[in-house]
Amino acid sequence: MEKGWAYKWYIVYIKHNDLTQSAKYFKPGTKGAELVADLNVVSDNIFIKNKGNALTSEDFKSFIDKNEITEFYITGADS
Repeated sequence: MEKGWAYKWYIVYIKHNDLTQSAKYFKPGTKGAELVADLNVVSDNIFIKNKGNALTSEDFKSFIDKNEITEFYITGADS
């Protein structure tokens, strides 16, 4: 299921990588940078961001533009 069936929404996941040397959490390649193991991942639309704002991910921004997405809802641990 790449889209929410009821509304034809795209379902995406954003992972955060903290690239600063002082990073304690979200370091690339660590458990903190991965999606929660119990999460029921239902699409391959997984993007990585390096800054606080998900829209700073070039790949996510390209996905939005390619699919002409003009409205979206965000949920999650830091949403």
